Amino acid sequence: MKTKQRKLEKLILITGAVFLFLMIGACLFFSLRENSVSYHDAAQIEEMSVAYININTADKETLKLLPDISDTIAENIIHYREENGAFRNTEDIVKVKGIGEEIYQYIIIYITV
Repeated sequence: MKTKQRKLEKLILITGAVFLFLMIGACLFFSLRENSVSYHDAAQIEEMSVAYININTADKETLKLLPDISDTIAENIIHYREENGAFRNTEDIVKVKGIGEEIYQYIIIYITV
């Protein structure tokens, strides 16, 4: 009788440990996944159901809705358009003063041309 009870206790303990391990792993996976930066090409972005900001036509206030875009950077985008014409693709926005690869990675999923 005690042997069966000990086996049952061990089974419950092992099952609990495995469950706990899986839950911790799942939490870490989703935490890392949410904090990662996703890169999307134009085809993937078009398939997503979100509103995009057209960097060729957006005014200053609309551009400021983008992550990490300040008044100054929004003005720089408009100035760049006025001086150089329309952006040919979204990657061209890194040519704007104040926008580097890091900011581009944050805003790529919100912009279009």
